[in-house]
Amino acid sequence: GAPGAGKGTLCKRLAQTYDFTHISVGDLLREKAHDTNISRYLENNELLPSQYLFPVLRDAFRNAAPGRPIILDGFPRRHEQIGEFEEAFGEPRLVLFFQCPRQLAKERVLGRKEGRPGDTSEVFDKRYKEYLELNPPILDYYGSIRGKGTLVEVSCVNARLGVSFPANHL
Repeated sequence: GAPGAGKGTLCKRLAQTYDFTHISVGDLLREKAHDTNISRYLENNELLPSQYLFPVLRDAFRNAAPGRPIILDGFPRRHEQIGEFEEAFGEPRLVLFFQCPRQLAKERVLGRKEGRPGDTSEVFDKRYKEYLELNPPILDYYGSIRGKGTLVEVSCVNARLGVSFPANHL
């Protein structure tokens, strides 16, 4: 979903409801902001290349509770990450796409209580433009190439939990 769509909030709720391990790529990267390779990208509000992102993900997956499903929040951001990710971590059982209108997403980002660095109108516009460019091939892949049932679209307008998982995905 777009920046401000509510991915983090909804993924946390899903993790609590279904006893998943929630891994937020954004949170992981903010925790690693002291790493100069990562901080350079974060400071410029740029997407992190896989060569820096995947080691962080590997550590998070290793530290996850054994046997619990993982809900990975905020990934993939680029189509080319899919193959490398699936080779390293396996294919996802389900991919959630959080749909949120641009204006609502922007209001959410600018009104965040925790006020993250980069929560400005200019940064949102840049990130949203990037999202519009990079997201369609990912949706095409999981919507048609992977086959029916992999991609689940969720409206984030007035979203609470609103998602239930088919038994074959749990």
